[in-house]
Amino acid sequence: MTELTANATEPTDELHWVAGPDELSEGDRKIVGVGPLEIGVFRVNGSYVAWRNVCPHAGAPVCRGRVEGMVLPSPVYQYEL
Repeated sequence: MTELTANATEPTDELHWVAGPDELSEGDRKIVGVGPLEIGVFRVNGSYVAWRNVCPHAGAPVCRGRVEGMVLPSPVYQYEL
């Protein structure tokens, strides 16, 4: 995955450069701005996963915290995403 599409309210055809295929090692992350959003891009189990950097429960940024396999706990209430 080298491109990312995101919009807060509706889909878009706009592509956003995130990283080249060798820029993220296993377990690494990169947080990028896409319009008004922050998106965390993770390399997990050889694949790339993207998540909006907001906990739906508490509104806290979640992509800067620890990652446990495919689980991203909220830094506020340990709500698991």
